[in-house]
Amino acid sequence: MATLGEALIDERKKRNVTLEAIAQKTNIGIKSLKALEKDDYSQIPGDFYLKNYIKSYLNAVGCEEKSFIENHCNAIETVVPGNQCRNNAYYSKLKYSRFSNKNFMYSISLLGILVILTIIIFYVGKDNFHAKLEMKKTPVTLPVIPTVFMENFKTDLFDLDYFPIHVNIEVSDFCWIQVKRGNVKLVAQLFKKGETVALKGYELKFYIGNPQAVKLFLNERRVSYLDNLTKAESFNASPSTLEAIFQR
Repeated sequence: MATLGEALIDERKKRNVTLEAIAQKTNIGIKSLKALEKDDYSQIPGDFYLKNYIKSYLNAVGCEEKSFIENHCNAIETVVPGNQCRNNAYYSKLKYSRFSNKNFMYSISLLGILVILTIIIFYVGKDNFHAKLEMKKTPVTLPVIPTVFMENFKTDLFDLDYFPIHVNIEVSDFCWIQVKRGNVKLVAQLFKKGETVALKGYELKFYIGNPQAVKLFLNERRVSYLDNLTKAESFNASPSTLEAIFQR
C-alpha cells in the first residue's frame, strides 16, 4: 500500500506539476512540501496544518479531494486519524434526516404562530371595533417633536457602525488566521510573512494556527501571551473580556 506522501507524489507527477508551482499557489514553503511527500510530519506543526497542507496540495495539482480520500483512505487515517473516510451514504442519510426534522419543526412553529395571531386579531379587533370608528370621526393632531431632539435621538440610538473593538494583526511567518463576527467569517486564510490585517467588531471569535507568528493588537494594546504558545489558540474578544485577555 502506498503511503500518503507517495500518493501525493504520484498525483503531482501525473499532471507534470512542480513543487515550485505548488508553493507559489499555496504559499506553503518548499521545505514543508518536501516533508509532506517524504512522510516526514515532524516538519509540520500539528494536525491542523497537516490537513490544510494536504487540501491545498491537492487543489494546486488539480486533484479532486473527495476521490483522493476514497482511494487512499487507509494511508490518510494512519497519518491524520479522524472521520474523513466515512461512507458517503451515511452522510447522505444523516443530512436528509436532519433536513426532514428541521422542516417538520419549522412547519409546526409556523402553524402555532398563525393560530396565535388569528386569536389575537379576532379578540382585539372585536373589542376595539367601535373605538376605532369613533377615532375616525375625530381629527388627530400629532405633537411636534423638536428637530434638535430628533437629531440626538438618531445619533445616539441608530449608530449601526459602532464597533468598540478594533483589531490589528501583523504576521511574521506562515500562519492560518480565522476571525468571525457572529456567524460571519471576516477572515479565514493562510497568511505569509509581512501581511497585515485590520478589523473591527463588538464580539469577535479568533482562531490562530501559529500564535508565535503574529502580533495581535486589540484597541492598540498588544496581546502578549500569544508569544509563549506553541500550539493553535482560539478565544473570544468582547468589551467585557478584553482586560482578562491582556492579563493572561
